[in-house]
Amino acid sequence: MAGAEDWLYPMSVVVVSSAKIQDLVGLSCWQYTNEMREPVLQENIDMYCLHIAEDDGEVDVDFPSLDSREPVSKFGFTKVALVEKDVPTYASSKKTIIVTVNIPHRGFNKFPIDNTNILMKEILDKVLKRRKIKVRPGQCYNLEKDSVPGVSIDLECNLASMDTLEFVLVRENSSRGDATEIDNGRSLEMAKSLTSHHYKSYLVSMMHKLRTNTEVQLGISGEKVNIDPVVSKSSARIFRQKAVTYDADNIASCDIFEEKDGGNLLIVWFWVFRLDRL
Repeated sequence: MAGAEDWLYPMSVVVVSSAKIQDLVGLSCWQYTNEMREPVLQENIDMYCLHIAEDDGEVDVDFPSLDSREPVSKFGFTKVALVEKDVPTYASSKKTIIVTVNIPHRGFNKFPIDNTNILMKEILDKVLKRRKIKVRPGQCYNLEKDSVPGVSIDLECNLASMDTLEFVLVRENSSRGDATEIDNGRSLEMAKSLTSHHYKSYLVSMMHKLRTNTEVQLGISGEKVNIDPVVSKSSARIFRQKAVTYDADNIASCDIFEEKDGGNLLIVWFWVFRLDRL
């Protein structure tokens, strides 16, 4: 936390080998504050992590932060740096942040979060509820960091301690590559097309609550979703559909709602997250 000019005056912290990295973070913060060092630390120790440091105190940015759940004895480093995480800039702000949860082969969901002290198990509950996933006896779902496949996060930890806002939903005893939750090959192929970076277009019926359905052309790429009206002689003049484009980052969810056998009719619902209304 100290500036480069203070690297010549490091702290010596003594800790038992069985202590967890998060314990060492807390002890380091306490000793740093007790020695009245500057700059002053934030009150929430979840805002900080430990990184490997060089002999001169410079942080080794080629490696991620040390896992807070692991014991100190697992790492053989005697020089580490106390580093403020990137996520706390959101935590100290009153602005809503967006957490993205990817579902392998089934798109993603975005959730507005007002407080980074929210536990990860609450975010998991939000995903299961949004996706209408019924957890059967013996089944269990976990979250992984998008950048760390195969490692489930501690659901009792809060968002501020995660170092990221991108996660992946996985079922216990399965991996991201498994397609066990896809009902059949045709559904899997369509789901992949919805998240592909190649532009594809479909002729679909757009459903409305108070008027008849309208025929539109749905264009999907990795960056944008375009909805263009299909003009015909029978098109209504008063309620004619307007062309509209949505950025992919503003689409909160993409779900296969219903698929009818034989008719090749696929109904897809999009929930558009309006950032300008936060």
